[in-house]
Amino acid sequence: MNKQQVYALYSEMLDLPSDQREATLQARCAGNVVLLNEVRELLDAAEQPDTPIEDQFAGVLEDYWRSVVDGDDRPEEDLVGHRIDHWLLTEQVGRGGLATVYRASRDDGMFQQTAAIKILRRGLDTDDLISRFRAEREILSSLEHPGIARILDGGTLDDGRPYLAMEFVDGTDIVSFAEDRQLSQALRLGLVRDIANVLHHAHQRLIVHRDIKPSNVLVTDDGQVRLLDFGIAKILDPSNSPLAAQLTRTGIALMTPAYGSPEQYRQDAITTASDTYQLGLLMAQLLTGRRPNTDTSDVLERRAPQADLRGIDDKDILAILQMATRAEPEQRYPTILDFALDLDRLLANKPIHARPDSFGYRLKKFAQRRPSVIPAALAAGAAVLIYVVTITNYARELEHERQIATQTQNFMIDMFKSPDPRAPADVERGRNLTVVEALKLGEQRTLTQLETQPELQASLSRAIAGVYEALGQYDDAIRLMTAVVALDEAQSGAEGTSTLASMRKLAQLHRAAGDLEEAARLSATQLERTQTAQLGNVDLGMAEHDAALQARAESNQQATVEGLESAINTLLAEVGNDVVDKATITELLRTGATASDPKANILALEKLSLTTFGADSVQGLVAQVRTAGALAELDEFALAEQRLVNAIPKLTALLGATHPTVLDSRNNLAITYSSWQKLEQAEQIHRQLLEDRRLALGPDSHDVAISYQNLATAIVKQGRLGEALALYQQTLRMFVQLHGENHRTTALPLISMSALQLQADVPADAETLADRALASLPESDQRMRGIANCLKALAETAQHKTTGTARLAAARVALAGQDVPPRYAALCGLNPAATQALSASTITHP
Repeated sequence: MNKQQVYALYSEMLDLPSDQREATLQARCAGNVVLLNEVRELLDAAEQPDTPIEDQFAGVLEDYWRSVVDGDDRPEEDLVGHRIDHWLLTEQVGRGGLATVYRASRDDGMFQQTAAIKILRRGLDTDDLISRFRAEREILSSLEHPGIARILDGGTLDDGRPYLAMEFVDGTDIVSFAEDRQLSQALRLGLVRDIANVLHHAHQRLIVHRDIKPSNVLVTDDGQVRLLDFGIAKILDPSNSPLAAQLTRTGIALMTPAYGSPEQYRQDAITTASDTYQLGLLMAQLLTGRRPNTDTSDVLERRAPQADLRGIDDKDILAILQMATRAEPEQRYPTILDFALDLDRLLANKPIHARPDSFGYRLKKFAQRRPSVIPAALAAGAAVLIYVVTITNYARELEHERQIATQTQNFMIDMFKSPDPRAPADVERGRNLTVVEALKLGEQRTLTQLETQPELQASLSRAIAGVYEALGQYDDAIRLMTAVVALDEAQSGAEGTSTLASMRKLAQLHRAAGDLEEAARLSATQLERTQTAQLGNVDLGMAEHDAALQARAESNQQATVEGLESAINTLLAEVGNDVVDKATITELLRTGATASDPKANILALEKLSLTTFGADSVQGLVAQVRTAGALAELDEFALAEQRLVNAIPKLTALLGATHPTVLDSRNNLAITYSSWQKLEQAEQIHRQLLEDRRLALGPDSHDVAISYQNLATAIVKQGRLGEALALYQQTLRMFVQLHGENHRTTALPLISMSALQLQADVPADAETLADRALASLPESDQRMRGIANCLKALAETAQHKTTGTARLAAARVALAGQDVPPRYAALCGLNPAATQALSASTITHP
């Protein structure tokens, strides 16, 4: 349908008497509802009294912009087959009011890559539109989330028009995806929850999308949502973007009419609440199959589209929708994250915040989650009374925890804001804050502004310490967690649950930083206090578990085995307790192979995991992957392969092909094949995984470097030493760039290359590489240092150096009693019965 058709029919209707128009119009439209409504709207406007000329003129600019955003029927250029920079346009895949989108392939011969190229349409290259196009590029470059198509490139055409190269998303719009696959209501709600989490990422960076509609949300075949088109997004803090101020001066309410929020129609201030409203409309459409309706009987109502909620009987769903789509922004969910959390509660049969709280409501939700409890409770009045008291206290605890979480979230957001929206939170550094500087600023505010709220102060400090740990800033993390322990002791005492948990974390940080003495002191103190406090088997078992890990860090194999067995027995005594099931089974799986009779332990723990979580749940599938890793270490390769081949496709369907858990599971399968001497299969998986990680994570990521290392190991075992050496060298370059020369990870390719050079009969190079590995390793890492010294000793012996024999003997002493891989045990003479060849003397990374 084009505008000429609309206006031709409109002109024809004007010539008819008013009482004949409706019947004639319906006959002429022949069921074309869109045409019918547009002509009706024009006829209604013709019946309105004349308006002053200035009012007519005021709408001209907005009408023009609306026609641009909505698109028109003008003939458009087709650039398929053209080359733009290093991209070849192969197919036109979309066209909107402002831009045309092409599928493109990289055409520079370096590597294969597919992209979506978005080009500003010819004739629209005004200053305002070019500024908006550039702002979209700036917005996309600031967003890093798997649910948002990444920006890959950008530039200008020969005629000066800008273009964007973005990650190509092969998916279906969310409504069609749900209908084509006849998704259940729960799965549809899960998709909405996923979109809310993506929007939360944008909102944290003060970006409002303000155009949430089906065509802008694609779902891939594996069920992953991807949010597209930030072309009319709004930057809430103009100081964050030099282009933002230019995009707020037009006075135009840019939006898709059917999905616009009331404040967009009124041209009021736009906030993140607009995205909440639009997502509510999309949720209603997903559940009912009907687009948001517009009441055309009145202009004001026409400018406030509401979700069509007919047919939704579930009171919880209705309450969530109504809260999300309330007319006034301040009456909606406070944040899009609150929207997502309410959907999580709904899907878990837990009370939602959009409905008034009451004991009866909570009891009903509890009964839905655990139906077997209610008959038993009704059988004994005393049990009912105890249950009521328990659930009431639980509700209070939940409310208290929610308040702490809300305060924590608000504080973390306010940490980057100031009272003046045009001024940065830290005037001296402004917008050039690094992550660590921002954490320092937050830490300072935590200590100075929350002195009267010690519980919140401890919660925030604990969170900031966790970020320090993730960044490798162990000194800062230790300093902050030490303060948290003091705060917890002041609140709950030396033997309080929170105090002991914080001490446990502090011991782990000291252990990670290499301070084994202080870690041992803290672990021992924590274990002693836990035993004295008699807190129960859960806390005692985890304390024993940490003490065993401390023994392993000190290379005390006997104490490690005894400690882990004690921890496992203590914790298994609590099987059936929900807290134990969720919090400890994964840890037990990770360490169970260290205890005596490891295979029996591993299989028993796997069975427990599958019973608890379900065989096809994410947790159950991850348990199978971890079980496979432990079995492979015991040379139970067939059992390991069976679990990985079963789990990987299911994890891919649940999490997506590029999820880290899926990629790591494929890596483990390849390593299993490599250890099993199925080298061609291992190489094939490693090569494909390398390409997938490059596309998903970028060419310079840590995991890509690991893939180079593991691919080289599979190749060197096949005797292709030159090819493997080149891959190890690439691994080394990346690790040095990522972590520096003196880092434990950098030693991995150095040790592998040293072993390779020994096999190639180049002992001088092997010795040099072993020396570099030793320089990279901390003194506390006796296992890796022992292996590096072993290689150095063999290289010295091959060069007839007298130090070789003594060094090899010392290396054997250092490695005695440690968990050394069989290939290195054979190399160092620790296991004369081993038959592994020197070509297998390389390191793979799990």
